[in-house]
Amino acid sequence: MQQKRVAVICLSKNNGGMELAAVKIASLLHPQCHVRVIARHNSFISEKARSSDLSVEEVEFSSNLSFSLITQVRKIMKREVINNVIFLGASELKSLYFAFLGLDVNLIIRQGTYKKSSKKDLFHKLIYSKVTYFIANSAYIMESVKNVIPLPKETKLKIIYASFDHEDVVRIPKTNEGIRIIHTGRITPGKGQLDAVKACEALYKADKNFRCDFYGDVEDQAYYQEIEAFLAASEAKENIVFHGFTHHV
Repeated sequence: MQQKRVAVICLSKNNGGMELAAVKIASLLHPQCHVRVIARHNSFISEKARSSDLSVEEVEFSSNLSFSLITQVRKIMKREVINNVIFLGASELKSLYFAFLGLDVNLIIRQGTYKKSSKKDLFHKLIYSKVTYFIANSAYIMESVKNVIPLPKETKLKIIYASFDHEDVVRIPKTNEGIRIIHTGRITPGKGQLDAVKACEALYKADKNFRCDFYGDVEDQAYYQEIEAFLAASEAKENIVFHGFTHHV
């Protein structure tokens, strides 16, 4: 039986949940499929995929709608005879639509981010017109997909929740150390770190025993400085720690 040929495409330059999910998906498929990870040149994803013994194709481009990106991805698709694509992202779909034009591609989009602004204009209707499956990682995310994205009637919608090793998850000892908060995500507006810090301030004022740990790289320095300025004037700052990025939350 011939192996399925799959491209896992994530063109982000960041290091976070979506990027780690792309590598995880590729690693899970690798034993059963001919898998190529298509990633941005010198990105976190390309480095992480190579360290996981995955085959990586790197592309270079300067904008999300790029002739260079279109031609590079199309060349890889034809050379590797790939007809199944799992795409994690959003903006680069503008280029991928044209890269796949005329090819027989089963396109799966894996969505893990809540979308607010409507994409139901004619251009977005075009670029989403060839999506075979749209997979969200929660019902909450799927609801935003239905409200915002102009998917064709033929597109199948699925929810696949993240999985964990059950034994590792359930054996958590009860403690009397108060409230423990862990916040994961890049330090950038929209990820909610400042809101979480303000919530911790409310806990402190209510005389609650707590600790809050943040995991994620600083992507937006101005936003992080805003958080630091708030913490500098807060009596709750001793209970709040920013650790940076980690692979093992």
